[in-house]
Amino acid sequence: MPAEQGQGPAAVVQSSETAADGTLSAREVVKHFRGVHALDGVSLTLQPGEIVGLIGPNGSGKTTLLNVLSGIYPPTSGRVWCRGRDVTTRKPHVIAHLGVGRTFQNIRLFSHLTVRQNVEVGSVSGRKVEGVDHQADVDRLLDRFSLSGSAEAQALSLPYGAQRRVEIARALAGRPLFLLLDEPAAGMNEAESDQLLETIMGVRKDFGCGVLIVDHDLRLIMRLCERIHVLAEGVTLATGTPQEVRADRQVIDVFLGDALKDDV
Repeated sequence: MPAEQGQGPAAVVQSSETAADGTLSAREVVKHFRGVHALDGVSLTLQPGEIVGLIGPNGSGKTTLLNVLSGIYPPTSGRVWCRGRDVTTRKPHVIAHLGVGRTFQNIRLFSHLTVRQNVEVGSVSGRKVEGVDHQADVDRLLDRFSLSGSAEAQALSLPYGAQRRVEIARALAGRPLFLLLDEPAAGMNEAESDQLLETIMGVRKDFGCGVLIVDHDLRLIMRLCERIHVLAEGVTLATGTPQEVRADRQVIDVFLGDALKDDV
């Protein structure tokens, strides 16, 4: 049985929230691909307004969990809840309308559309909010992410870091209550990573959405997140504050290693 919170550093905890709360949550989610156990009983809850890191070795199931939470993959077993609704078998567009936005590990911009048009797609495909001026929303997001000057350029003509910003802006244009970020710092240098940290902190402050972020940039994760969930081989290895995770011997042995002392 997993340890209860308070029984040691980064103790693994079972979710105690009810299905009627306002969270986004996976409950004992299992996902198999032709016999490969990508996820094996993972539970995770994202509260509105918090920033949670999801880390682990390559192949540990991180992106698979994001895909299950956003409806891209149906779980083999287990349930997914969003704001009190069971969305386990719902399609991605239904879950997006309930307030779940996301980015992807490999940037998925519409190559034939401009920067502005890419963001506009997000504004009409996300959560429906009465009285919203979508054009004004798009303009504000372009300005916020320093994209106004390239708004009419083809999205894929922008440098890599700018394309990442377009993807985040597009996700936010849907006014999500929960934002799932899959390796947004991939390919970024330290200065760009620092800028990304400030951007995500600003997103939480201004939009109030919960953020679940997958990334291998441990320096970013440890500085940004209030809580960290560690996966290994499809199961939850630990969850806790950054300080608890850094001190957890099992996490160090399986994933972080001695380099953590120098790099974070």
